[in-house]
Amino acid sequence: MDSLPLALSISRRFMLAALWLMLGALLQVAKSMIVIIGLEEGSPAHYDNAFYTEYRGAFQDLIVTRHPRGWAPGEQIGACSNSNYAWRHAVQKLVDEDKLDRFSMICTSSDTDTLWPIDYFEYLGLAFLTHKRPHDVIWQAPLFYNLALDRRPWFVRCTGIVRTAFMCGFLIGQDLNPMSTFSFSMDLLIRADFVHPTHPMDDVVHVLQCMKAVRGRVSVVFVPLVVISGPTSGATLREELYEWARQIRRWCIGTMAVWHYFIAKQLKGNFELWAGLRYGLAFTHYYGFVLCSMMLTALNGTVASIIWRNVDPASWGHCSERNGYSNALVDFVGIGSISLTYLGFFVFFVMDRVRVCVCACMRV
Repeated sequence: MDSLPLALSISRRFMLAALWLMLGALLQVAKSMIVIIGLEEGSPAHYDNAFYTEYRGAFQDLIVTRHPRGWAPGEQIGACSNSNYAWRHAVQKLVDEDKLDRFSMICTSSDTDTLWPIDYFEYLGLAFLTHKRPHDVIWQAPLFYNLALDRRPWFVRCTGIVRTAFMCGFLIGQDLNPMSTFSFSMDLLIRADFVHPTHPMDDVVHVLQCMKAVRGRVSVVFVPLVVISGPTSGATLREELYEWARQIRRWCIGTMAVWHYFIAKQLKGNFELWAGLRYGLAFTHYYGFVLCSMMLTALNGTVASIIWRNVDPASWGHCSERNGYSNALVDFVGIGSISLTYLGFFVFFVMDRVRVCVCACMRV
């Protein structure tokens, strides 16, 4: 696997201490890795030299970039513009040094608060070499938001477990989009014209860029390894509510921008018709229904059912026991649906608890 170069870009949510820990964990596969650290123009000046002093010679190559503000026309400050600059700078450097082999390199975009299992990149290399279409897919491992949970409130763990379950079931299961830490071939990155700099969320828009490149469906391939990520949350309930409000605003703006981008490209015929329709349906189902209105719909249905049962059927014309329609059926469907939902949540928590117990026994 040493002959398969790995390009790792770290350009989001920069935290020096967390990044120091993550880089140290990569040293066992270091000689086959090109590490790209994307800094913003306003990052402290000593960061560049600190990285080179600590890790020069540890990897196949170490590239530290500084993204100048306003470098690309219309770009927004954030992960997309920073990643776009970092990837382009690194690729140009590899071209200048005659080291770019776009068909044999795997790229991984990551947050700084990410901890990989020791065999993550070895598995990724094997998956790349054995996949039938390695240049047309994105690899995504499930993220477990378990970083420093002993110093966080219980509700942070609950939120993290549900986020992990939704990632596995919807984002990966429906080929919707990667999240935070994901991998793809260098060829796909170049064909997709790197990262769209005018969007705020590089992971969500990236799959659409790749769909444009292949003019069809891009699969999000499941990587069966646990990747640990820091939870986006507060230390107290008040801070947690504030963080929820901030993230909801950010995600609403970001996903609507991606939806607008998708519609524009679909109308221009940048995707195959059925691939575009399938993605649009999955996107609307998850971001429009599951995240935004599923619980509200259930609540409104319950309230409506209570009201309708206390109104004369003749006034509304609805079915009731008077005209052969059983209210017990309505109760069974409603209670059964919500019971299945919470049974799923219960299974998530049991799986997480079993995993924690297994890890504890392994440490002993």
